[in-house]
Amino acid sequence: QTPLELPPEAIASPNFLHHLRANQLGGFVLVSQRVPVVEGKHYNFRFWARTEGLVRENRDDPKAGYAAFQVWIFWLKDETSQVPGDEGRVWVINQQTDLVDWTQAVNYQFNRGPNQPSCLAPAGAKYAAIRFQLATMTPGGAPRAWVDDVQFWDAALDAPPPETQVVPVGLPNASFEEGGEAPTGW
Repeated sequence: QTPLELPPEAIASPNFLHHLRANQLGGFVLVSQRVPVVEGKHYNFRFWARTEGLVRENRDDPKAGYAAFQVWIFWLKDETSQVPGDEGRVWVINQQTDLVDWTQAVNYQFNRGPNQPSCLAPAGAKYAAIRFQLATMTPGGAPRAWVDDVQFWDAALDAPPPETQVVPVGLPNASFEEGGEAPTGW
């Protein structure tokens, strides 16, 4: 993990964030998992997360930049193509302040809050791409996020199915069950 280093002309720019975006100077990392779905079915989504080093966007001081933990569901009509229009995605979280303690998000939707009704797979959806990402445009910023117990399941069920249906995020030993060094508070 290396803090974001910016060239002097970025800091001196009169429109700092525009300069960063135009020159692709921000930092960005994501983990995504594609899960089969059935169009017209409702799905529940929950996970636990903890973050550090996030920075809220401040339009009064744009040179401070921002660092955000974001979660999305993209509905796909095949393995790579998104369902068109607004129904092709659900913005789950745009977290710009630290989650110091482990926090569970259940059917959360950005700008609507937690415990929303389940998500409806739109017409044509064959997959849901669950995406966790960190984005930073903060000089010297190195945000971090931990995610655990990700579950995405058919809402017609009272509870998530057995462990075989938990969405893996593709990280070996992500929960540190096999020993190793865990982050503080894990």
